[in-house]
Formats: sequence, C-alpha cells, structure tokens
Amino acid sequence: MNADATKTKRPRMSEMFETQLDFLAPAVKTARPTRGRALTRLATLLMLLGLVVVVAGQTVVAAPMDEIGAGTLLFRSDNGDVQAPRLETRVDIAVSGMIARVDVRQRFNNPGTEHVEGIYVFPLPDDAAVDSLKLHIGDRVVIGEIKEKAEARKTYAKARESGQRASLVEQQRPNMFTTAVANIAPGEAVEVEIAYLQTLKYLQGTFSIRFPMTVAPRYEPETTSVYAATDVSLVCCESGFAADQIPLAFHPMEESANEAEINVRIDAGFPLARIESLYHSMDMLQAGKVHLLTTATGKVPMNRDFELVWQPALGSAPQAAVFSETWDGEDYALIMFMPSDTGALALNMPREIVYVIDTSGSMAGTSIEQATDALRFAVDRLSPQDRFNIIRFSTHARKLFSSALAADDAHKQKAQRFIDGLNVDGGTNIAEALDLALDEQADMRATADGFLRQVVFVTDGSVGNEQQLFTQISEQLGNSRLFTVGIGSAPNAWFMRKGAEFGRGTYTHIGGDHMIEERMDSLLARLEQPVLRDIEIEGPAGASLSPERIGDLYADEPIVVRAKLQSNTGQFKLRGRRASLPWQKNLSLTTENDNPGVAALWGRSRIEALIDSLTAGADPLQVRGEVVQLALKHHLVSRYTSLVAVDYTPNRAPGTQLNSKLVAANAPHGSTMTGYPAGATPSALLLLFGLLTLLLSAAGAATGRQP
Repeated sequence: MNADATKTKRPRMSEMFETQLDFLAPAVKTARPTRGRALTRLATLLMLLGLVVVVAGQTVVAAPMDEIGAGTLLFRSDNGDVQAPRLETRVDIAVSGMIARVDVRQRFNNPGTEHVEGIYVFPLPDDAAVDSLKLHIGDRVVIGEIKEKAEARKTYAKARESGQRASLVEQQRPNMFTTAVANIAPGEAVEVEIAYLQTLKYLQGTFSIRFPMTVAPRYEPETTSVYAATDVSLVCCESGFAADQIPLAFHPMEESANEAEINVRIDAGFPLARIESLYHSMDMLQAGKVHLLTTATGKVPMNRDFELVWQPALGSAPQAAVFSETWDGEDYALIMFMPSDTGALALNMPREIVYVIDTSGSMAGTSIEQATDALRFAVDRLSPQDRFNIIRFSTHARKLFSSALAADDAHKQKAQRFIDGLNVDGGTNIAEALDLALDEQADMRATADGFLRQVVFVTDGSVGNEQQLFTQISEQLGNSRLFTVGIGSAPNAWFMRKGAEFGRGTYTHIGGDHMIEERMDSLLARLEQPVLRDIEIEGPAGASLSPERIGDLYADEPIVVRAKLQSNTGQFKLRGRRASLPWQKNLSLTTENDNPGVAALWGRSRIEALIDSLTAGADPLQVRGEVVQLALKHHLVSRYTSLVAVDYTPNRAPGTQLNSKLVAANAPHGSTMTGYPAGATPSALLLLFGLLTLLLSAAGAATGRQP
C-alpha cells in the first residue's frame, strides 16, 4: 500500500468545529442562504476561540477533546451565561477472586433557568469491559441498550430533538469514553451510572487494581506517519464528539475542584497479609475474610489515579486459579497459572539494554524527577558483562553513545552526568525515539554478538497516535524486547500496556517517589531472570483462547488466559522453552463455582485481539463485523458499539438552539502542564476575537436576510 494512502489528514479547526456542532445541534434548524453560511460558521469558530480565556483563576488552553480529565463536562443551553456545575463522583469497587466489578456514578446539577445538554469525557482502565449504563432522574431509572454506534447516535439525537432525557456512551479509545446527557431541566439533578468488569493484575505475589481519575494532555503529531494502521482514524476520530482541538479548562494547580468518593469491597477468597492504597488515605474495616475500604477524608481530588494493592498471607497465594461461568448456554473460563516449578534462570547470555527517557513538556514537574531517579537506579544496577545506551527524546530524539558500549565504571559515570543534565521541553515524539531504539542494524549486531537486546522505555505515554506506534513497534521489533515504564500520576496506561504487549515485554507503573526503587528493582530483577520463552497454549477440544499468543514469562509472573469452551471440563496444555530445553505443564479445568463476568471478560479480550489484528493487516470490514457481533452479544461498549438510554417522557420543547459551556478538569497531580503545547493568548487579542465575533455575527445575520 502507498504510504500516503495510510496517512490521516489533519483537519482544519473550522472543519472540526463544524463537525462538532453539526452532530450536537438539534436537527431542526433555520435555513440560511449560502452567502450567510460561511460568515456565520466563521463567527461560530471565533466564538469558540473566545472561550480560551482566563476566568476566575482558571487556565484555559487548546487541547483535544479526548485529553479532557475525568468528568469534564460541556454544558449547552440557549443562554451563554449558564453555569456549568462541578462534578460529584462515587466509585464502588467490588472484588471477588480475580474479577472486579466497578460502578461509577457521576451526578450533575443544572443550576440555570433553562434546559441544557451536557457532554463529558472520562478515562477508564484500558482493559475495562463496559457493559452497563443507567440514567437516574429522581426516582426514575432508565436502563441503557447496546447498539451499533451509528444507530445509537440516531436514537440519542431523536430523543434530544424530541425533548426527552437521554444519555449516550461512546468509546474514544479503549481508555477514554465520552458521554452525552440531553435535556436536563432547570434545577434538576441527573446521575449517569456506568459499570464495568476488570481482571485484577497479579505480579510477584501481589494483586492490584487501578481506577484512573484524570488524564494528561496528549501530543498529536502534525501528520500521521507511514506506520499508521489501516483503521487508525477510527481510534481517535470516529466519535461525533472528537473535535481535534477544543477549548479545555484546567483548575489552578493548587485547586482540585472535582472530587470522588471511593469505596472498595475485597473478597479475595484467602487470608491477606497486607492491603495498601498507594496514593490515597483509606479507612479499613474487616469482617471475616471480607475487607471494606473507604476514602478517609470522605472525598479525594480527582487529580491522580487510585491504586490499591493487597498481598496474600504466607502460603496462601494461588499457584493456579480457574474461574468459570455458564452464560447464554455457553461455558467460559478465566485461568491464572503460575509455573513456579520452572525456577528463575540465571541469565547466561549478556544483555544489551537501551534505556529511553521522555523529556517532553508533559513530563515537567515530579514526572521527570521520578523518571531520572529511575534511570539512575537502572544504570547503577548494570553488570560489567552488559552493554548499554541511553536515548532521550522530546520533539526530537538523540543517543548518548553512537552505539551501545560496555557497562564499565567510566561509561556509567558518563551516563550519570548525561542524566543530570536532562531537562524538559517540546512534544512527545515517541515514533522518532522508537526508530533509534529499535534500530535494525543494532538488533542484528546484538544477536550476532550473542547479546539479548532489551529496550526499557520510560515515559508518561501522553500521545494521541497510539495505533500508529503499535504498528511501528510490531514492524521494527526484530529480536528485541520492549519494556515500558509509566511515569506520573496519570500515565496513558493503554499505550504503555499495549506497547509492551506488541514488544513482547511487560509494563510497570511508577506513580510516586516512594515506588521508584521498589518497582524498578522488581522490573530489573525480572529482566535478569527469564523463565519461559516461545510459550504456546493448547486448550480443550473446541476451545477459543484469548490471547492466542503469550509473551515471554519472567520470574513470579503468571499466565492469564480467557477461554470460551465447549464444556466446563478438560485440560489446558502449556508449552515453552526453558533456556534451550523444552517445557510442558498441564492444568485441569475443574470448578463448581459460577463466576459472573467471566463471559463478558472473554468477549472484551476477544474484541481487543481482533482490533490488534488490524496492525498486522487484517481486513477492517471483517474485523468490524466480528467486533460488532461480539459486542452486541456481550452488551459491551467498543469502537463500533455504544450504550444509549432514553427516558421517553418529554421534558423539553424541541427545536432549541444550544451553546457550549465548559467545566474545568483537575490537572494531574505533580504536573506543571495544563495543555500541550499551547502558547499564551494575550488578553488584547482575545478582546479582538470578541469584537470580530460580534461584527461577523451581525454581518452573517444581515447577509442571511438578503434574497
């Protein structure tokens, strides 16, 4: 395919705003003559630009819609003076075994004197299986239905135009969703309840779960590179809400307006040695084997991800766990297997390690401090038999050494001086950094010299071109392995996890200074101790497994597989290579318990595998068809399906023209970035925008009245 054919044209701002307004505005419009239309559209653009102001201590910058933090809300009304309310959020997390059911309730009040429409954007875990939407209006509860995206939009638009309350949930990215709520009455409170399922993380004897509460601004290259996947435009731009540049407001750094109440119930099924909330203070109550946790201060600012970890009591950690569910007449299973009898292998072959560090503007603040501390720790740990290099990148990337050099004292000292001189600026051009890190010639030299090549990529992942980067990693990886280290209070976990998956490595998150040594030590120890490579899984006859391929396995790391079965009995056969020797282990599938959610998690995993196949050149139409079929069957939000809820009782007279208002998001904790990148706009220029808006609006109206 011609490289140019895969590039996505970056739309002009006027085109993007027109798309935004055309979808969100009611269908009943007053016809305008052609000459007036162009001026009116320009006036609309200037009015939207006029929102980019500093009001009541808020910093406002231009940034993509999908960069807006958790619970950011746009309010639309007849009157430009309508206040947009601050968000109230309640999060209830219920853990049972390896599965978590998370319920997110977000409440909005309309303080104005007219009906409004709200549009807000929020992050969720990138592996969440979103399967439930409820719209609460007083004592009324409206249950959402899953539909193909286009059909769901039509249903929502029809309800909005008819004056009915309605809500629409769409996926922008696997970790970013938009929700619209139509026809909120004056003084009325509306709650949108979204629920999802998630598989717990388990590594080195510790379980964990993360709930994202904000997101950093993202870097979007001016042009999509030749590495773009065939369907890349659908990732960021298919949603009707995805205006590429929209005014985005952040509260001042010292203020965190949006708050959340978090409640957790853990029924692990075995005794626990410890439970720890890594970044938020929690109160805990134990009732038998069940642990109940609540935020100690009642509510916490939504400016950093919530992460909870717990560790089984000595001797009670599972070596194998099977969870099954019979749903809609079919059997499903979630299998976690710890191949403990393999033993960690001392690495006989030397390693070539390339450390890549992000020094872009989004890393300003505590992120760059954590990243450089992590890098110093990693360099100190290098063995004399290793060789290494460091790549720093922002808008451009450069290497410390022209090629990897021996990890002797002199080279390590030079590396430490290089690290000390790092500072932040520019954009997050990960593609250029990957070009240097996954260099084909360097990979071939390392293989010929008998070195195992490992790339450790330290970044917050604040990019908007994830799909093209996945394609680049897949095409350029060679014999290397890519390990991602997410830095900061709100990294782009989808990019970090999937980047490592395409790179046949693992993802590690460092969200606070106190985690640097522990998590880097854990990662580096695992890199020195590969357990299994070339892993294959054979399920019982007729089983459909996800994922179909497992990456390399390191010490104290489990194999997690989701399966659709012909029956709930049988045997899984796991094969791999331990050093140069073959290895095999069998696991019997026997369980008497029914675990709700296993079927939906299999569906979510299978959908992800289908989307991943686009990177390898799968037919987009065939993939779309299979994804839609799975998503509709399992009631899941996906790239091609959405949840829509309609209260068919009319609540507003149709035909009202609406304007947009913004609720400020909380900037990520420790970050000094409130946009990416954006220059300051002088107040005089903003005043000029306002005057031009009035003049052009008047001119458009006058032209529109001419025959």
